[in-house]
Amino acid sequence: MKKYFILFFVMYFFINSFPAIALDCNKEEAAKVFELLRESGTKIDDHGVILHIDYNNWTNLTMTQKNQFLRGIANADACIQGKARKIVIYAWDEEVAYASPYFGFKVEK
Repeated sequence: MKKYFILFFVMYFFINSFPAIALDCNKEEAAKVFELLRESGTKIDDHGVILHIDYNNWTNLTMTQKNQFLRGIANADACIQGKARKIVIYAWDEEVAYASPYFGFKVEK
């Protein structure tokens, strides 16, 4: 659980530091977001970004935390890639949230 608080702090930094597509962002800090996700056991498919997160970790978050989590990942990915990409979050093979450069953010559960 401590890793998730650290992860949320790092992502909160990204949410408030630059817009979704930022050219002058800190790529090292952005890479730390994905490093922390991998360390916490989240599976990441780097074609687009597809996250498979533990169901219990997802359901224990408030809607605000889920939105911050999604936006933080989207901002970190945009920083690393230089452009926004589609991001899908799955919990137990069920799509629970997505971010799209064309359709915005949506947290479904």
